[in-house]
Amino acid sequence: MSNELKIAKELKTSEEIFIALESGYNGNDTNPVPPLFHGTDESLIGLSREDRNLINSSCELIIEELMALFAKNQIDMNCMSAPYYWLLKESKDSFDNFWGAYSTAMKRNKAGLHSYGDFYVTMNPVRAIQFSKVAWILGETGWTTNRLVEGVKILGFDLPKEKRFIDAFRLFEKRRDMLPAPCVLMIINASVGKILEEGGTEPKLRPLESAKKNKKIDSSRNYRLDLDPNDNTCKVYLIKNYSELYDACMKLIGYTGGSGVAYEMIFRNTIALN
Repeated sequence: MSNELKIAKELKTSEEIFIALESGYNGNDTNPVPPLFHGTDESLIGLSREDRNLINSSCELIIEELMALFAKNQIDMNCMSAPYYWLLKESKDSFDNFWGAYSTAMKRNKAGLHSYGDFYVTMNPVRAIQFSKVAWILGETGWTTNRLVEGVKILGFDLPKEKRFIDAFRLFEKRRDMLPAPCVLMIINASVGKILEEGGTEPKLRPLESAKKNKKIDSSRNYRLDLDPNDNTCKVYLIKNYSELYDACMKLIGYTGGSGVAYEMIFRNTIALN
């Protein structure tokens, strides 16, 4: 996230959020892009790319070393009969357990939404909230690192002693021990020319146009967004109160039950999770 990111204002009430949402869906007929959401942490807003890269590279090193440690000790997620399997499965937080982190590390999917090499956005505020809750630790990379470290403790293994690992681990610990301050950035009127599909290809216009026309906030589509601090038509709003965001979204879609029950429940449950 660029230290040049300009926050228009913090939206504190459901009415403020609703008005901004309405302007994003109903305004500027020539722009097919609906409101977009980015889950983050207050501590990351304004953090320089250099600082992010330093923390990220430290996490990458820790993951690499710990996965080698697990391989050396024949730790395998397919060994469900092994006593350690269920101990590690209980090593979890509100997002996932150790084996989720292990699987992520095995895949090394750096295009995930928790990566901070790019500014990833979603059309679904619930997904942004989910991501924001692990953002303080630097998203997916930091979350994976933390769960693997916890696994090492459970297994009683010693952490590597090399200086480069120790230096990386100290930097990671400093980040991990910060108090989380999850928040969501809501982007209104982003330029379609600044958007790419999650995989880096040109965006398909039909899903964007459909989401904007139908106020489809439960879409699962995600994008990369190049935010231009000099673009005065694009507005970035800060939202900290997720209950107010929920109220605004329910008002937007005219929640009356029926087919909206599942999304409404997911939204409420996501807010409730620590």
